[in-house]
Formats: sequence, structure tokens, C-alpha cells
Amino acid sequence: MAECALCFNVYSRLAPHLTAVHKVANSDEKRLLLALAAGRVDTRKTPCPVPGCRRTPARLDRHLRQHAELSTSGRKEAMGRAKRRKVARELQWLRSTQPAIPVVSQLASSSEGERDSEDPEAGRPCADRGCRRATERIQAQLTDLGKQVTKMRSTLLQITRLYRELRKGEGGRRRRKRARRTRSPPAPPAPGRGAAGGPTPPEPPEALEPYPFPDHVPALNLLLGEFEGYQLGSEPTARLRNNVTSKLGRIKAFLGYMPESERGPPG
Repeated sequence: MAECALCFNVYSRLAPHLTAVHKVANSDEKRLLLALAAGRVDTRKTPCPVPGCRRTPARLDRHLRQHAELSTSGRKEAMGRAKRRKVARELQWLRSTQPAIPVVSQLASSSEGERDSEDPEAGRPCADRGCRRATERIQAQLTDLGKQVTKMRSTLLQITRLYRELRKGEGGRRRRKRARRTRSPPAPPAPGRGAAGGPTPPEPPEALEPYPFPDHVPALNLLLGEFEGYQLGSEPTARLRNNVTSKLGRIKAFLGYMPESERGPPG
């Protein structure tokens, strides 16, 4: 079921209704009207329909959430007005191209009338000098407030980026610190003397493995610490921490059964 944008009635098959009742034969015009009825209208770079707001945000749906004076139904209604005006402008442009199949819908003119009904004084200068001065003063205040909001938004964006970079650096330092804490300390060299009474000459270094496993407990702790840091990431949540803790518990329980499986069955 979809609502017709021309007669505001609800139909289960809107495309035949547009063709039979409203005589819409242009395919582009019908496509725009069907998109408006389905709500699939691209509102990016669309002016905000809230009176007094002159912004043209990249995401209108996110911008409308910043209007605390609007309720959920108010935001939905404002989004509907923005979509209708967007389709009205596209229909007006399509009519100006003078296609072979003419555009017959009057959505553009109705949208303009809706805009005039919302703001009846738009484009009509007041005859009173005091009224004109008050209007100019209010417009100057709105312009100044718009500049302040733009400056505060840029400052907030910079602070947010800096905060994220600090959180990422702090997460990396935590992982490195955890890895150093779980890494096994180097064993001190055994004291000894040679045949001539001097110190024992150092032995040539052996080839190192990727992970030294002579003492398996510190090595396993190192592996588990790196696995935990990889799973947590830079900004872990409480739920993610619980999941990683559960994974580590299952891994440790599995490692505890490994020596018993190597001994074989009893008897």
C-alpha cells in the first residue's frame, strides 16, 4: 500500500493508478512519483526544512536529530517535506527540458504553495520602518549564530579526532605493557671458570626460534597475552571484554587437558 503524492489516496497498485487516473505517461515523471511514495528519495545535500535553519547538511536524517525541539513524529514529518520538495524540484527541472512526453503532475506548484503557506511573509518586505529594522536585526543575529555553530562544530570535530588518536595510542601502550609483563625474564648466566682460572668463554649464540619454548608456561602466557590484545582492539567495550575473557578461559581449559591426553588411557 502506497500513498499517491498527487491525490493523497492509498493504493495497492500505484503505478496503474498514476497512468489511468492522473494520465502520467512520462517514465521519468512516474519514477519520481513512485520513489516519493516509497520514501526512497536521496536527501543528501538537501536544505533543512525546519523554519529558521539555513543549513544544507550532508546527511539530513542525522541533522534532524540535532533539532531537540522536534519530536519523533516532527522529524518524520520534516523528512517527508524535504523529500517532497526534492522531488518537486526534479519535476520542475524535467518540465523545463520540454520532453517529448509532457509532464502533467502539479507537484512542483503544490510544493511551492506549501512553502508559501508555511512562511506567508517570505519575499514580502514590511512597509513599517521599525518592522524592517527588527527583521534586519534578527537576520543579523541568525547569521552570527550560524557562524558560531559552524565554528563550534569544527572545534568539536578536531577534539573528537584528537581523542580517538589518544585512545588508539593508549590501547597500543597497554598491549605492549601487557606483552612485556607476560614475557619470561632472561635467565642469569651460570658462574664458572675456565682451565686457566679465567672466566668461561661465551658460547656461540644459537639460532632463535619464533617463540622460545624451553619453559612452556611463560611462552603460553605470552601467546595468550598477544591473543587477548588482538581480540580487544583499540577501543574495547564491556561486552567485548567479557567475550574475550570467556575465550581465554576455554583455551586455558583445553590446554589443561593436553598433558592428560599425552599420558594415554590408564592401565
